[in-house]
Amino acid sequence: MKYKTTKEHFELFKKNFIYFQEKFGITQYKVYFFHTEIDNAYAEIFTDEECKVVRVSFGKEWNERKPNKNEIIENAKHECIHLLLNRIGWLGTCRYLDDAEINDELEGLVVKLTKLL
Repeated sequence: MKYKTTKEHFELFKKNFIYFQEKFGITQYKVYFFHTEIDNAYAEIFTDEECKVVRVSFGKEWNERKPNKNEIIENAKHECIHLLLNRIGWLGTCRYLDDAEINDELEGLVVKLTKLL
């Protein structure tokens, strides 16, 4: 039997995702949050890089036990790191790409991580 997550769990997840988004300096995205059923994951993220729109889903079910605060925060951070790295992955799939675009994005990531660490 899986544990059902609550509205409070979802709100904690959203609050921390937004915290990390601001901390990482990736606020150019419009983020929509959903508390929904997810197969084989606690949370997931889908990004439309061109439109700068993000869908972040937090699962309605957890393991066989109640999630603790730290686990929810870590999941929010994990999904936000996906957003942080999204653009470099997206650039890698672009058919036509200026070499400087990848270098600029990598440098931006290094600057952000340098500030955080």
